[in-house]
Amino acid sequence: MKRRILLAEDDPGLAQVIKICLESAGRYRVTVVNNGQEALKEALSTPSSHDLLILDELMPHLHGQEICTKLRHKGDQRPLILLSAKEIDVSHCGANAFIEKPFDPRQLPSQVDLIIQRFEGSIRAAA
Repeated sequence: MKRRILLAEDDPGLAQVIKICLESAGRYRVTVVNNGQEALKEALSTPSSHDLLILDELMPHLHGQEICTKLRHKGDQRPLILLSAKEIDVSHCGANAFIEKPFDPRQLPSQVDLIIQRFEGSIRAAA
């Protein structure tokens, strides 16, 4: 079964590269939105449609950390990765990981795999 990812990235070229790299790994199906408002709407309206969220930090309308905070306050516990060109502390917003741009998109599937494994491990440990 392929994992479903919601990707929020306002750079269309980078969004396409990320989508291609993740989907070509054969383990992911990616839905792309291009601003923070769309990302929040999609995440809230169809929470069971995505297993993981990848959010760019600096996007029009809402930043990635703002979206993360809003989702966590609503009880959303899906794994969430923030992308940013500058190093950020994701601990206060509840994100599971941070990936600094620029990054090698070919390595993204293995990075996502590790984040999912850590997330699922923490759920099993808590049960």
